[in-house]
Amino acid sequence: CALPIFVEDSRVDFGNSCLSANNLGTRVPNDPNVDDHATACAGIAASTHNKFRGIAPGAGIYSSNIVNYADFAKISAAMDAAAQNADVSNYSWGLDGCSYDGSVNVWGRHADYIVRYIWDTVTASAGNNGWCTQKGYVNSVGSGFNTIAVGNYNDSGTVSSTDNVMWPTSSWEDPVSLHGDREKPEVAAPGANIKTTVMSPNLACDMAEIGSGTSFSAPAVAGLAADLMQVHPSLRVFPESLKALILAGATDNIEGSPRLSEYDGAGGVNALTSYTS
Repeated sequence: CALPIFVEDSRVDFGNSCLSANNLGTRVPNDPNVDDHATACAGIAASTHNKFRGIAPGAGIYSSNIVNYADFAKISAAMDAAAQNADVSNYSWGLDGCSYDGSVNVWGRHADYIVRYIWDTVTASAGNNGWCTQKGYVNSVGSGFNTIAVGNYNDSGTVSSTDNVMWPTSSWEDPVSLHGDREKPEVAAPGANIKTTVMSPNLACDMAEIGSGTSFSAPAVAGLAADLMQVHPSLRVFPESLKALILAGATDNIEGSPRLSEYDGAGGVNALTSYTS
């Protein structure tokens, strides 16, 4: 299967039996910083649980742990390791709050380089600053020109799309640009009340309600990217084509225009439509 990678400060707990078969390594294996967030994101993409299955169950997972967000050199090292070890890199974090100026920061530029020159697909959380009264920009890695920023919607736990609504904290304000012509996020995915993998001290397949946020919608799109790569392996080195397929398949219009709008971008992702395309 195609290989998603998770760039987080902490490492994925591969002791969870629904992730252990996916284990393709950890950048800093002995890092004591292991937590539920990285493990939850990995499960959303690739858990093998019988009922709460990941979007790409069984896909390989590489945990590119940063160790500490305060060390910018380690963030860069983790991003580079991701590019060397994966087809899809997922970033479920952001370092910019409500007061950020809306520019593309160093991490967004670094991710742009990875997509353009190393030919990896990069998915990223849009951020959870939708509650900001102003300057609640889509930021960090998600603000990059070549990345896929993912907003969060609530699917209400139903199969029907008629009751889908955007989650109120999902960031949507577009990054600042010379001509005011950038639309972020690109797409949205379910990220509300997600049940997924957590740390498992007993080597069991522990599942728990983790919560809601774009951290959980982004790895769903990383899993979708891995599925599409499994169908057409050439997409592993054509991130621009893969991004186009995901946007073209985002047929679930949750709000605004059915083409591009503020909160859901092109719309909620639809794996079957992207696959058909």
